[in-house]
Amino acid sequence: MPNFPALAASLLLVAASFQGLAPKPSAIQHVTLVAKTDPDAAAPRGKVTLLLDVTPDPKVHVYAPGAEDYVQTTLRVTPAADSSVGKPAYPPSELVFDTALNKKIPQYLKTFRIRQPLTLGAVKSGDRVDVSGTLTYQACDDRMCYPPTTAAVNWSVKVK
Repeated sequence: MPNFPALAASLLLVAASFQGLAPKPSAIQHVTLVAKTDPDAAAPRGKVTLLLDVTPDPKVHVYAPGAEDYVQTTLRVTPAADSSVGKPAYPPSELVFDTALNKKIPQYLKTFRIRQPLTLGAVKSGDRVDVSGTLTYQACDDRMCYPPTTAAVNWSVKVK
């Protein structure tokens, strides 16, 4: 008679190992984050762009760079050993009129992508370079603003 609990446990382990191959969306406070690289692999001392797709929940916005009096969306990346990062590029935001402050404030209302240049160091072909960072932002809906949040973000770059 087959040992069904052992078979089920084995299948769960196999499924979990395949999940690590695809980018994982991360549902953080009122946003979903997906980290990717472009291209998928780079040569030693090559360049790659770290991409972070940020999707606010429905009816939620986050404040964009330039939003005075609010926590602006900010990506900070810690380069791996012997690697270097450039300046992150934020997409254009929407200027939304705030009736309480009587002025327009830059906001992201839908999915946006932050691009972070990375130059690899003297790494070996076949290695992986793990890069970590944080995204700081403040989310609000039409009723309230939530506490500022800092979410951990990770990328893995394959070395050709």
